[in-house]
Amino acid sequence: MVMKTVNLYKKAGKKVKVKLYLNARHEILNEPIKKEIYQDILNFYNKSLFI
Repeated sequence: MVMKTVNLYKKAGKKVKVKLYLNARHEILNEPIKKEIYQDILNFYNKSLFI
């Protein structure tokens, strides 16, 4: 389902990046790997906003 949505956005001309976290569920910022996820979000912001 995720990849179907990604493909729809790409087909519409949108820039899309996807990262899936193994065994993470719908509330990923409360998972045991939340530090990794927060770091990934920060990296994404830095790359996207400060080009």
